[in-house]
Amino acid sequence: MAKIDKELKRQLSAAARAEERGTASGRDQPLEAVVHFRAPDGKRVADPEAVQEIARDLLTRVEQRTSETPVAYNVFANLQSMVVQASRTFLVELLAQPEIASALANRSSKATDHE
Repeated sequence: MAKIDKELKRQLSAAARAEERGTASGRDQPLEAVVHFRAPDGKRVADPEAVQEIARDLLTRVEQRTSETPVAYNVFANLQSMVVQASRTFLVELLAQPEIASALANRSSKATDHE
């Protein structure tokens, strides 16, 4: 299970509440998260090419499971991480994947407040 920072958890919860209320901002406003990958095979660090492959495979799998695509993403191969802008549904599924070690909000609460 990925370690998720409090702000990202708050933003995901706020988006879920907005979706439940049926407000357009909850459904249409993408969230942004920075995710850090686990190194494959128990290694401490993955090489940049492996990180790119992990990201591609992961995004493809989540797209298949959610029938959604991210709005945008950028892989930081040397940092073993990526930033993803996507719906709450996509991010929740992404964060549940075993390749994700941790995640944090890419924007402050004022920039993504759904309340």
